[in-house]
Amino acid sequence: MKKKDENQANLIIRTKQAESVLQDVGLLVFLGGILAGALVIAASEGDARIENVVMFFVLGAGILLASYKARYIAVVLGSVQTLFYTVYKIYQAVANGVEITWMSYIWLVLPLLCIVAMLVFMQTTYKTEVMTEMLEEQLRNMVLVDVVTGLYNLKSMYMDLERQMAYSRRNQLKLSLMIVELRYVQELRSILNAGQFDELKRRMAEAIEDSVRLEDRLYAIDASGSIGIICTCDRGGTEIMKSRILKKMGDRETFEDILDRAIKVEIKTGCFEYDEEKVSNAIEFKQKAENELQYDV
Repeated sequence: MKKKDENQANLIIRTKQAESVLQDVGLLVFLGGILAGALVIAASEGDARIENVVMFFVLGAGILLASYKARYIAVVLGSVQTLFYTVYKIYQAVANGVEITWMSYIWLVLPLLCIVAMLVFMQTTYKTEVMTEMLEEQLRNMVLVDVVTGLYNLKSMYMDLERQMAYSRRNQLKLSLMIVELRYVQELRSILNAGQFDELKRRMAEAIEDSVRLEDRLYAIDASGSIGIICTCDRGGTEIMKSRILKKMGDRETFEDILDRAIKVEIKTGCFEYDEEKVSNAIEFKQKAENELQYDV
């Protein structure tokens, strides 16, 4: 096992070294191609110089694309550039008798050579970007806590809700879901900066948490401050809970000092009691509760 690990480590080292050498070669070829293009421009005169300058600028566009994520577009641009230049020079030679000089032959290979060299040089960077994006996606999928409120997020609510629904079916227990949303979210965002709005969401979560029972679970389900509450009670129990939440949210001290002047924060709620004949999964359960929001006017 130890020898196998050593072989794998040596393989990784050799692969890294080969990539490093390939990257250096790509950089040298690219710089050599740019130097060759500059020398061609310097050695040309009159109309030929204008022609070479145009080709050099088109080449620069292809290199710029290759430096970012438009790799295929860069290769296509280099190929089209070479094709059009070849057709143009043949037409000039046949139709107008213009002599094809040695400088013209350089442009047959220079565009694709420089673009491919840049792609080789950037290959390690491309791999790093892909790995970074994959890690960020994995982290987003792993995170189950909202950073502002400290509550579990929507993904966590769906997971817990599925378990609670199964538990409710087995034991014939009551289960309800309450959704609490801010009214006039856009208006609040317009008068509060990002930090103040985050503070408002945090205090709202604290106020709701103080208004529910210990066995009820709270979740931050979106970026606008909406809260989901899994309640181990029937619809009547959620109405009692709703009245306590409204009283706490109406307390002037709850949102004191967020702004220099007092702000009025209003909410709307939607509650739905679990019925296995109407709800088959957590997403449907949440949708049913959200549908009840429209009746809270």
